[in-house]
Amino acid sequence: MIGYIILLAVIIILMIVGFVRARIEKKREDESEISEMKSLTMPSGKIVPTDEELLGMADEDFCTWPKDDLVWLINYIGHKISFVTPEDKVFWNALFERLSKVRAKKNWW
Repeated sequence: MIGYIILLAVIIILMIVGFVRARIEKKREDESEISEMKSLTMPSGKIVPTDEELLGMADEDFCTWPKDDLVWLINYIGHKISFVTPEDKVFWNALFERLSKVRAKKNWW
């Protein structure tokens, strides 16, 4: 009987330790992802605008960007689309299409 109680206590302790370690690892991954997003730079050396700034920019704003930055941003958004929620995909797809039209208007292939 005491053996079962000890075994049950050990299992509970191991479950708690595993849960705590998983939460710490998840927090560490989130922090590294946030720091990676903060440190993203475009080929010209400028820091990538925040998501809200990107989604709020007009086509005229993107027309002033250099070719390398615009092409890099199109690729970045194409990659980002696969990681956003289905509700947000609509906005990111629209931005991707707008940037592609700006690139086509400038004949940058």
